[in-house]
Amino acid sequence: MWCGSAQAKRSIPPSSPIKITDVVIAPEPFLIGKSPVTFSMLVELPPYLNGANVLEVSALITSPTRRNMSFVAHRRILAPPPSGSRLASVPVVLVWDGKDQYRQLVPDGSYYYEIRAKLMEDEGFGPRTKVVSHRVQGTLDVLAYAGEVLPPVPPEPVFPEEVPDEIPGEVPGETPGEIESPVKEEELPVEDVPMVEEGLKATDDPVSGEVPSTDEGMPNESGEPSPDRFPEALPEISDAKKLGEQDNATAAGTAEPLLEPPGEPQHDPAIPMQPLLQEH
Repeated sequence: MWCGSAQAKRSIPPSSPIKITDVVIAPEPFLIGKSPVTFSMLVELPPYLNGANVLEVSALITSPTRRNMSFVAHRRILAPPPSGSRLASVPVVLVWDGKDQYRQLVPDGSYYYEIRAKLMEDEGFGPRTKVVSHRVQGTLDVLAYAGEVLPPVPPEPVFPEEVPDEIPGEVPGETPGEIESPVKEEELPVEDVPMVEEGLKATDDPVSGEVPSTDEGMPNESGEPSPDRFPEALPEISDAKKLGEQDNATAAGTAEPLLEPPGEPQHDPAIPMQPLLQEH
C-alpha cells in the first residue's frame, strides 16, 4: 500500500543547527577584470558548539558547461563563548577575482554559485567536520569589461654597473691608441735625399779612377760635414803610391845589420866556455 505522507517526509531535508542568511553579492552584474566580486553573508551558529572550534565557509562557482569553475573558502577559529552566553551569528565575506581553475579570466555569461558552511573540530591532528549547513544556491551574471584591461607591469630588470667602453679624453668612434696629430701630412717638410744607385762594385775589386760620392755634402752625427765624403779632401791614388814607396825605402836604410848569422846562438866572450861531457 502506497503512503504519500511517508514519501513526503523523506523528501524534506532535516533541519541543520547552522544556517547561512542574508547573502549579498556586489557588484552585480560582475564586470570581469574591473574589480573582484564579494559574497557577504551571516552564519548562524547553534547554541552549543560541542567542541567545534573552526568555522569554514566555501563557495563553488561554475559555468553552465562545467568547463570553468573556481573554489573560494574562508576559515576562522571560534573562541569559546563566556559562561551563560552563546554565539548568535558570525559575518563572513568571500572574494572572487573572476579567474577559473587555470588562473585565467572566465568568459562572460551566467554562472552558478553554491555556498556551504561547516563546523569542524581541530585537536591538533587536522580538522574534522561535525556539522554541515544547507547549500545556498544562486546565479551570477558575469559581463566582459568594455574598458581596456591592462596587464600588470613587470618589474624593471636590474643590471649591474657596466664598465664604460669609452676612455676619458678619447674621441668616440676612433680606434684606441690613435692620437690625432695637430700637423697635417701635407704640411710636414720633405728633404731632398739623393737616391743611391744599386750595382756598385765590391770592395775586393780594383778601383780605377776616382770613387763617385753618392752622399756628397751629407752631415755626420755631430751635424758638421764629414771631410772624408768630399773628393777634394782625399789625396790622389798616384800620390798615395809614391808616399808608400818612400816609406819602404826609408825603413830599409835605417835597419841595423844582424850581428850573427841566423840560426846560430849569440855568445858573450866574457863567459868562459865549458867543455861538453862525453858519455862513456
